[in-house]
Amino acid sequence: MKTKRNKLIPGDVLRVFRGIYYHYGVYVGNGRVVHFCSTTRNELDALSADIVETSLSRFSKGDPVSVDTQIASVFDREEIVRRARNSIGTKLGTYNLLSNNCEHFANWCRCGRSVSTQVRDVDNIFNEILPKDSLLRDMKDIAFFMFGRMQLCRLT
Repeated sequence: MKTKRNKLIPGDVLRVFRGIYYHYGVYVGNGRVVHFCSTTRNELDALSADIVETSLSRFSKGDPVSVDTQIASVFDREEIVRRARNSIGTKLGTYNLLSNNCEHFANWCRCGRSVSTQVRDVDNIFNEILPKDSLLRDMKDIAFFMFGRMQLCRLT
């Protein structure tokens, strides 16, 4: 498993590319990662998603791991690890692809804010493509809202 840095440091936010999206987690030391994922074979199965601690190799599934630095840390490394480990076995609410996914969790651990650059970027791409004040853009906004609400309703 290749990383962009020779040595991982506890508190690093990690990401691994899964073909069309990145999966995120928090490195907690000794080859272990805490991440928000399905406990079944299908990583995207929202109904079985929990915050778990796994080996780095299980997190990476053989794909290259990189340290994510897109969002600045507010907390020191010990606090990031503490926040991640204290969340194990919970859902921090319920999994939601648009508002509570693995990237939201990892960023919450490092800066106290649940944010996803991937969700923001997808929304921005649609906003660039779709004309302002158009029915299509309104439909996109409604779909984003409804998809998030439907997931919340199904999971709670």
